[in-house]
Amino acid sequence: AWPNMWDGTMTASERYRVASIRYGDELLAQEQWCAAYEQYKNAEMIAPLDAASAKSSYQAMMQCNPPLLIPTEIPPTP
Repeated sequence: AWPNMWDGTMTASERYRVASIRYGDELLAQEQWCAAYEQYKNAEMIAPLDAASAKSSYQAMMQCNPPLLIPTEIPPTP
């Protein structure tokens, strides 16, 4: 019956999506960046995130995978 099982209020996949977003929010508040990002990605696999969740997902992703510094100078070869 997954993912279309209906309990009268929403499908099982939608319930999983909402739970993943809420759990991601909790993990984000605890600064568990990578775990929060995983939860947002789980939710996004079911349906696009709303604006607030997308912003939280981006924040978690940037904290989990910070941009690398690119050297501006090439060191001389010996």
